[in-house]
Amino acid sequence: MTVVVVLFFTPLFAPLPEAVLAAVVVVAVLGMMKFKKMRHLWEMRRVDFWLALIALLGVLTFDALEGLLIAVIISLALLVWRASQPRFSLLGRTPSGLEFSDVAQYPITGRFPAC
Repeated sequence: MTVVVVLFFTPLFAPLPEAVLAAVVVVAVLGMMKFKKMRHLWEMRRVDFWLALIALLGVLTFDALEGLLIAVIISLALLVWRASQPRFSLLGRTPSGLEFSDVAQYPITGRFPAC
């Protein structure tokens, strides 16, 4: 449908004021935004929420390609930072004795894996 509109009805949009065209774009963009998913990111992992917000604001502020490029560069920088700060855990058996978990979660049991 979009291709048909672009091919045959584009001359009809030429006399419209830019504000009307901007309103059409805003309505289309609002339909594509997923507010529930953004809220889910806020609740689960704030860093990913901020990355998504930076991508959104970058695309809305600049052109789509430049906005996404900004978000990709920031995401890669964050990935390098996360990879440079590894998290180590000492594993031990859980109180049930069937699975391993971080010993810091169960400091009283003192059960460690056999070497």
